[in-house]
Amino acid sequence: MDSPYQLATMCHIESANIQSRRVHMSLIKAIGIDLAKLVFSIHGVDEYGKTKLN
Repeated sequence: MDSPYQLATMCHIESANIQSRRVHMSLIKAIGIDLAKLVFSIHGVDEYGKTKLN
């Protein structure tokens, strides 16, 4: 089991990665969110079905 410190560090690192990959919201037509117990995934596509956010 990971310690709270390790989990917080992992969250901070992923948060920093997401912020560096900003996408203009007008390009995204649909967003899907996969919720799990400890992590989640976001997937966004444009009007042509091309991945814009992953």
